[in-house]
Amino acid sequence: MELIETKLDRLESKLLEMVALVKTQVNKSRDALLNKDESLADEVIAGDEDLDSTDFKINQICEQILALYNPVAIDLRLILSTIKISLSLERIGDHAEGISYAVKEMREELRPEYLAAFKLEEMFETAVVMLDEISSAMKNKDRQLAKNIYKKDKSLNKAYHRSVKTASKLIKKNPDEVKTILQLLSIVRKIERMGDLSKNMGEEIIYHLTGKYPKRKPKGKKRNSRQ
Repeated sequence: MELIETKLDRLESKLLEMVALVKTQVNKSRDALLNKDESLADEVIAGDEDLDSTDFKINQICEQILALYNPVAIDLRLILSTIKISLSLERIGDHAEGISYAVKEMREELRPEYLAAFKLEEMFETAVVMLDEISSAMKNKDRQLAKNIYKKDKSLNKAYHRSVKTASKLIKKNPDEVKTILQLLSIVRKIERMGDLSKNMGEEIIYHLTGKYPKRKPKGKKRNSRQ
């Protein structure tokens, strides 16, 4: 029987492979949108099967380690975190696929002013950088880098909230293009969700390394209903 260290190394390697696959999917979905490239959108849609297959293999390895080695402490945390990280990656891939389906539904190329108004290129760039940092944090077991991902998630959240107002203004000016504008708003929301999922992965890396999840700041105290 293989040593548990060998099995864990294989697991980490497969997880990094999945991060790279997801990054490719996100980059392709971005290029498909910016260039109205339906063939590239088709590649993203087809590539989702590879992601699902990699996710399945990761879960298989996790199950084998749990069944055969009875891991404890940091090894057990690695497995638990890996399961959650692979799920988040799979969901990011789903969002990239959703963007690609939206590209195929659009009748013509997007106006450059729409892309600029929604800051789509900047949002995509942030989402991709977050995936790069996830990969680096996993490779180097870098807790601080995993924590730095939170700041980028906040920037995507702010961009999404701004985009709601942007969509409202554009619809008033261009009532004949409501569908396209709402499609873009939906794409912005998908990118924002990618950021949320990357933040979740950062938290899982921290849990793996420290045994504790980072504390989340409360969003505000709820008013007492009796007051």
